[in-house]
Amino acid sequence: MKKPVRFLVLLCLAATAYAAAAQGEPPPPPAGYGYGQMERPFRPQHDWRDAPPEQREQWREERRQQRREQWRDMSPEERHQLRRDIRDAGRMYRRGQRD
Repeated sequence: MKKPVRFLVLLCLAATAYAAAAQGEPPPPPAGYGYGQMERPFRPQHDWRDAPPEQREQWREERRQQRREQWRDMSPEERHQLRRDIRDAGRMYRRGQRD
């Protein structure tokens, strides 16, 4: 029984190698396929990575200003809750979820 099984395994390996060699070169990739050339369906239209450094710094400053205004508009209880949520999230990230 061992000889026929060995023969079958060798035959399958030879057939696989022959089929792989017969395929030759893989087909070329579709047009527009490559690093930085494909469409980015899930990114916003005006992404900060595509902007010049001056524009990025301006956007960062605008976001900082918005966050400052939101912080000023919060009540002390809301600020305290936000700090607590951030602290708890950091603990969960560092130590893992604990129940």
